[in-house]
Amino acid sequence: MDLLKQRGRGFTIVELLIVVVVIAILAAITIVSYQGITARANDSAVQSDLSAVANKLQAYYVENGAYPQDTTQLAAAKLGASRGSYGRHATANLGDYNLLYCRPQSDPTRFALIASSASGNLFRWLDGSVTSMSRSN
Repeated sequence: MDLLKQRGRGFTIVELLIVVVVIAILAAITIVSYQGITARANDSAVQSDLSAVANKLQAYYVENGAYPQDTTQLAAAKLGASRGSYGRHATANLGDYNLLYCRPQSDPTRFALIASSASGNLFRWLDGSVTSMSRSN
């Protein structure tokens, strides 16, 4: 008779559901954390690229006495950037470029760089420093 009174020693459906819910919560936390880390890495790469491009443009200025004025001169400056860190290049509209070089004709001794990272954040290099900017600037 004691054999008939023994219960099975398995997990109940409620216990299994609790384990599945806990695993799902941990997976969601991990995915969100990973996305944040990836976004910060992309932003950091873009900021580093802006500084590197600015240094190359300044070297171009030292060698040529002026900053590049057109795409041919920009190509001669041998600028490079990290691949994959930038947002998508969609169309030829100015707002869709990932890296913009701006040189005012009124002051040819200055320039600015603006870049959009894959995470959607905008950064600008101006007068020796990289700063974050909002899309309304």
